[in-house]
Parts: sequence; structure tokens; C-alpha cells
Amino acid sequence: MKRAVFSLVFLIALIIGPFLWQPSVPVAAQGGPPTPDVPRYQTGNFPRAMAFDGVRVWVANWLDNSITRMLAADGRVLDTKIYEPNKPGVIVGRRPVALAWDGTHMWVANYLDNNVIRIDKDDQVVSVYGPNSGIQSPVALFYDGAHIWVVNQGGGITPGTVTKIEVGTTVNVLGTYPVGVFPTGMTWDGDYIWVTNGRSNSVSVLDSFSGQLVKEIPVGLFPMSIVFDGIHVWVSHYDGSITLIRKDTLRVDDTIVIDDLPGNPGDLISPRRPIQLLYAFEHVWITNVHFASFASIDALQGTLVKTVEVGESEFPATMAYTDRQVWVANWLSSSITTYDPDGEILVDGTYNNPTAVALNPGIWLPTATPSPSPTPTVTPTPCDTNFPPRLIIGERGMINSDYGTLPLRLRDAPGSNNTRQLGTYGFGTTFNVIGGPVCVDNRAWFNVEITDDGKVGWFVESFETSYTVDPLPPND
Repeated sequence: MKRAVFSLVFLIALIIGPFLWQPSVPVAAQGGPPTPDVPRYQTGNFPRAMAFDGVRVWVANWLDNSITRMLAADGRVLDTKIYEPNKPGVIVGRRPVALAWDGTHMWVANYLDNNVIRIDKDDQVVSVYGPNSGIQSPVALFYDGAHIWVVNQGGGITPGTVTKIEVGTTVNVLGTYPVGVFPTGMTWDGDYIWVTNGRSNSVSVLDSFSGQLVKEIPVGLFPMSIVFDGIHVWVSHYDGSITLIRKDTLRVDDTIVIDDLPGNPGDLISPRRPIQLLYAFEHVWITNVHFASFASIDALQGTLVKTVEVGESEFPATMAYTDRQVWVANWLSSSITTYDPDGEILVDGTYNNPTAVALNPGIWLPTATPSPSPTPTVTPTPCDTNFPPRLIIGERGMINSDYGTLPLRLRDAPGSNNTRQLGTYGFGTTFNVIGGPVCVDNRAWFNVEITDDGKVGWFVESFETSYTVDPLPPND
């Protein structure tokens, strides 16, 4: 077995029919033991999604049309926001199904309202994206560091779509792109958006810059959940299996059945149903909703660490992580169970050994045997004569506005293929030019050092019809 990373994924068809700003928290909720009359770890009816904003955990309750917010430190319920028709500024709609945190705003997808709501730290609705924005029966949200992606299930019998929304000083809908039939979940690997298509038994791979389809990959019966670990994309299926796809080749690498988990593949009485996968704290976490169990797997070794049978009254499914815990929402009991990074259940909701907690619980695991970056051969003449190189080694440059508001990708070697993305940078980012130009794919690439964070990598100097970067005077 191999490794996985977190991704929010959602199953609608088989359960309900075919179909981090630091927020202000009330002073009374910031410390001290909870009082007996304050509920803890209790949600509304049928919790379908969770997201952590750095202080609170938001829980979207499907049947109640509500959002419950809990203090992440101890699980006490801070408030519950309920859908109120015709009332302006309501932060939840009908059938809330997905949540995503972009660092300053919370996003809520409402399945029956065909919209996505963006909310600021004061619970003000900043914007609503509906059918005119391409939103139709949204079921999943994903934040890639610069954009919110929305999976639209549509009618369920025709191909679904994915909508890309730019997040920054301006928020714009950049496009809506087709995927397979009845999409259920989504993840991102730094270059591609991956979407599971339940009724197509496939995964759509989209270029995250252009939104165009790169490849349609056949997988197992009704893919439900999808995550990325830095090397492989994991896909879980209704038949109890998991397909692994290598990011670098876009080929299925292995198909496995986790024999140590409770339940039997294909058994109608005690089936194995890996409803959701989550990566956090160097573990892969799996909820098995029909058999009422929850398991953790060592992501590096691929070995089962722990299985917890939570009882038939729980129905564990939806998962999220905070900076110290894994949270599991139990559909039937409308409750949350928390686990420490080793998979031990936290009865009182506190974690007493913070030094053992990873600083970045969801960071992608590194490649086991990383390949060295290729040594480029300097090309003294330009590739595309329409864009002769303008940057000069030893001087500085800046990402320009001609490139638009999209971020420019910093890569570990020249070229877009078979190279690793080190980060994305927006308009106004400055850098030192330390090497180049190198001609790859008929474009000039320069080795640069980012001024703000010191990262070293390669920028392409032009794209399509414009330069992406401008030279700066030496003393600017």
C-alpha cells in the first residue's frame, strides 16, 4: 500500500438517492472547562461536511439545513446557523453539502439551492455563486491555494462539470469544465484537478491552469472518494477496493483491497464501503460507513495501525482534521468523534502531548527516492522569436499584470512536464535572476530566487500571447 493526502469527498447517490483569518470567538468560549449545559461534539441531523478555520470546526448538517460551529480545542458547540427562507445574509442554504476554508473566508455549497456562498469573518455573505456562474447541484469544494473548485453533479444522468473561481483581491468565475457522469469528489496534486465520476466509473484529470481535460482514467465500480499523497492519487470504490494512480504517468499503479478492515467485499450483510479517505499526521484514515468502523493506516509503511468499531448507531462517514486531531462525523448519531494522530480515540476531546503533533498535519509526503532535478543546458538564443529573453542574470524581475491575475508556477526544473511545482506566485512578486535562459517547449525559462520567501526554481518568461514577467532596474 502507499500514501495519501487530504481531500474533501462526498457521496450522495448511494446514501440519499440518485440523485484557516482567525475568527473572533466569544470570550466565554475561549478557555476554561465547559459548563454542563453546553453541548459538546453534537451536530445537527446528518452531518455531511466539515472544515477547520483555525479556531472553529464548521459542520454542515444536510437534513437540518444548518451549520453547527464548535470550538476545535474542546468540541463545545458555539452556535448553530439555520436556513431561513427570504432572510438576507443567511450563511447556509438548503441541503448544505460541502465546506472549504480559503484562509480568510468560508465557502458553503448548497445542493438544492444550486449555489455556493462565500462568508467573511463577521458572518457576512460576501458573494453568492449560482446557476449563472455554472453552479448546478454542487457536491464538493476544494481550495488549491489560489482558487475554489466546485464539483457540479447536475442532473446526475448527464456529464457533470467543475467550476473554477479565482480567490484573491478580486473573485471571479474563470470557467466551468465538463467531467464524467455523476461526479462525487475531487482532489488536487499541484498541477491537475482529479474528479471521481460515480456513474462513469472513471476519474477525469483536468489541467488546473486551463481547466481542459488531460485524461479520462477508467477505475473500479462507482468511485466515491479521492485523495493525493504526493506520489499517488487514491480512489475508493463502492466494491470495497482502492485504485492507486501515479501522478507522473497518469496510469493505474495498483488496485488493492484492504483485507485487514472489517467487512467483506461484495457481502450484502456486512459490506466493506470505504466512504471517505483522509490524509493527516502521516496516516491514511478510512471510514467504513456500512460496517460502522473507522481505521488508520501508516502512510509510509502501508500497514494498518488501528481499527475502531464505533457501533451501528454511529454510521461514521465524513472526516476532517484540525491542527491536532482527526474529526469523524457520525451520520446516524449526529455526533463527532475525535482521534489523536495515532488513531487513539479522545474521550474528553483534549490532546495532552502537543509536541508530538506535526506542524503541517496535511502536508504531502515527500517522494521516497526523489529524482535529482535535471541540469539544464543553457541556450544562448531565444526559443520563440516573438518573445526574446529580457531577463538578465544577476538582476531582478517581477511577475507582470499582462499575465493577468492567475498565479505563476515556480517549478523545480525548466518545463511544464515531468517537473515538480514548488509554489504559485501572483502579480507583483519580485525575484532575483540566477540562471537561464533555457529553451523548453519553445519557451524561455529562467532560474530565479523569490525575494519574499527565498525559494529557488524556474519561471517561464512568456505564455501564449504575452510575457509573464518583466525585468526590473538593478536598484528598483
